[in-house]
Amino acid sequence: MEEVTFIVEDGVFAADKAKLIDSCAFFEALLSERVGDDLIELRATPMMAFEQVINFVKTGELNMDSMNGSQLVDLLSLAFEYKYITLVDYISLNLTFNRLDKLDVVSVGKIFDLASLNLFTDIIQQCLDFLENQWNQIKKSIEFTSFSKNLIISLIKRDSLAEYEIYIFLAVQRWYMKNQCDDNLFVFNFIRWNLISKSQFSSCYKFVREKNILTEDQIERFQNGIFTAEEQCPQRALPTIKYEFPEDDD
Repeated sequence: MEEVTFIVEDGVFAADKAKLIDSCAFFEALLSERVGDDLIELRATPMMAFEQVINFVKTGELNMDSMNGSQLVDLLSLAFEYKYITLVDYISLNLTFNRLDKLDVVSVGKIFDLASLNLFTDIIQQCLDFLENQWNQIKKSIEFTSFSKNLIISLIKRDSLAEYEIYIFLAVQRWYMKNQCDDNLFVFNFIRWNLISKSQFSSCYKFVREKNILTEDQIERFQNGIFTAEEQCPQRALPTIKYEFPEDDD
């Protein structure tokens, strides 16, 4: 057995060269043509994540319960970088609701972003299902304002998101105020204006007009509850919590 030794930060890790080459594209490219140099230093690589990668090469298993959110994000990032699909699949299979519930929501958001960047649908859906379930806990939180534009859009596009539209607007408005740039106004394109009553629209009016989110024609029509066929977005699931506000003036 020919071993390769890696130096990563303050750690030293050894593994079978043949197993490493067979594991993923990164190690295959790094080691296949390498002769006579069995000591490799990897800079800018998180040590704990790399240690988990080497352990997975050796055993085919991970102790995900021992990882916090930041460590799991680092591991998944490295797995995608290394194109270690078997490891990504293992993480996805074991990324249960209960395991996500042990992580901080900022880390869940970063896991979603990594999966989106790498077009890994299963993890994308797992994160969205979890965050949708946690909507009432996160919508007013500071953590919500740290989410990426892509994550905010993906959440509010869901028909299953059980919330009054006015509260979705207010949550997105808070997110935007912490992430102000013209590109981020695009998120408001996914607000379902036809689900906001005339009385509720008055609380949106000043912001919407100042930011040019809607045209003057749209504002006038929406204030009167008039929508084109294209603007008639589908209903959402009903919230399980009854709010005093918003009021309807039907």
